[in-house]
Amino acid sequence: MTSNMELVREGLGTAFNPNSPVWFTLLNGRVEDIYYPDLSTPQGRLELVLVDNKGQRLYESDHLIRIIERPDPDVPIFRQVNSDPMGSFRLSKLAFTDPKRACFLLHVRLEALQGVPTDYQMEVHWDAAPEQSPPTIVQQPHGEGDWMVNNQKNGVAILATSSAFIHDENHKVSTTSSTSRIQIPEDGGFRLVMGFGATEEEAAQHVQETLRQSWTDILSQYRTEWQQYCKRLNDIDGWASPLYYSSIMLLKSLEDKAHPGAIAPSLSRPIQYTAESSYRMATAFWSAGDHKSAKVILRFLLKKQGTDGGFPRTFSLDPSLSPTPSCPHQTAYALLLIWQLEAIRSFQSTVVPAVSFLIHHGGPHAPQKSSFPLHLAALRCAIDLGKTAGEVEMIRQWSSTLTSWEEQCSLPKEGEMAWMSWARLGILPATHPSLLKAAQAFDQNHRQPTPYGPFWATDTESEGKLPHLSVRLTGERGHYELLCDRDPSLYLTALEQVGGNEETLSTFITPKGEKMGETPDPLTHAEYIRLLVSQSWGKPCDLPLPPSGDEENTEFPL
Repeated sequence: MTSNMELVREGLGTAFNPNSPVWFTLLNGRVEDIYYPDLSTPQGRLELVLVDNKGQRLYESDHLIRIIERPDPDVPIFRQVNSDPMGSFRLSKLAFTDPKRACFLLHVRLEALQGVPTDYQMEVHWDAAPEQSPPTIVQQPHGEGDWMVNNQKNGVAILATSSAFIHDENHKVSTTSSTSRIQIPEDGGFRLVMGFGATEEEAAQHVQETLRQSWTDILSQYRTEWQQYCKRLNDIDGWASPLYYSSIMLLKSLEDKAHPGAIAPSLSRPIQYTAESSYRMATAFWSAGDHKSAKVILRFLLKKQGTDGGFPRTFSLDPSLSPTPSCPHQTAYALLLIWQLEAIRSFQSTVVPAVSFLIHHGGPHAPQKSSFPLHLAALRCAIDLGKTAGEVEMIRQWSSTLTSWEEQCSLPKEGEMAWMSWARLGILPATHPSLLKAAQAFDQNHRQPTPYGPFWATDTESEGKLPHLSVRLTGERGHYELLCDRDPSLYLTALEQVGGNEETLSTFITPKGEKMGETPDPLTHAEYIRLLVSQSWGKPCDLPLPPSGDEENTEFPL
């Protein structure tokens, strides 16, 4: 299932409102995963199997020509079109969720290019999630046909159809899956609905209500809610790209519906949250004009501050998992986010203890030396917040520490992976001689051409292994070019070409441009949003306290 980090998904969607805690992902022409009641709980995979008049079984993921389409640029809705290579039929599916109920809908239409739809047989294959038992066929109440039911410890899932399941010898149950034949209507169109609930009665009610309502009305509400959200966003004076809207909707879709502000930075389980991922998501929302989501993310993050003033290395929504110990790296990102959103009301309760933790555990004392520019930027932002709050004595103490840190700081060296952070965090001008040398050395050792333009490897190439070219690093390099007063369009275009028709950005690509690693990668999408907005501003939209002009050609101390 989707615990594999190398899984390249083609789409992810959910209803905009919190009433429907159901998500879905698509891959290889099928529904790869359906999640309920949160993104850490997959409920299985759905795949349709066509049986032609010769008895040949054609699986969506193996035997058909697959295309994925996005009918609306401002709605996370996807159409999968799977065609027979011999030209006999075409199978079109529209995936979305019911905004009012915990239900996933798949509108299916079989178009017979030879003969009529009823010449074919169709099966639905429900592959249970790991550690789940296979679904079973049960009789609906009142003699209304059959359901496929899966009872699990976290609730009940029911799969039903607007047509009918045919209970015959084609029904198969294995240790991990269940397969049933579907009666194909004369026009070839029908719906599959998977509903969820804490009990079988609740799940059944959701399924029945969804099946009784017009599917076009459900789809209309699903579309309208997302379109209204997108209309409120910053359209960058009409220059917003389809990938921009897809990226924002992806981040919004990854928000946990029971924990507002918890934006999953990855679908790899267990889902781990950090202050850094919260910072990257919140600044993406803020730059896109969704200030409310950014503030909700900050409120969610502040609840994770430890009694020592620091923020944990990672934390989870699972109450059975304790947060990891506080670390200066994550604490610094929390301070940057507080400064970015000007959350001055949390100064005494949050900023002061966080700075105290950072001073005692960060800077020259930090075990991760590459985080030093981050700690400097966080302390500078804390001092700026102190000025707004009128904390004169606090400013004096923190400024003294900042001066001491700067005196102990050494310039970035050639080959240092984090060299761009010195400019991105406003510690050194982008055109500082040491950064120009680092950029040249980094390009010589890591830059590689691709069909989309230049990308950079995060590791050295080994025999028999393709180098991993970081997609997010290309966005970060675009920000560095912008700080050098150069046009980042080359890097934006490269990211948009990687996105492709499905408009999903991966963690890595190969030198041939093939996607690798987690796809879609939320943090890469957040970087793209910020770069596109930064280009329109003429400077990075998340730049903390840029260096003054007289620091252009100086060495440390600043």
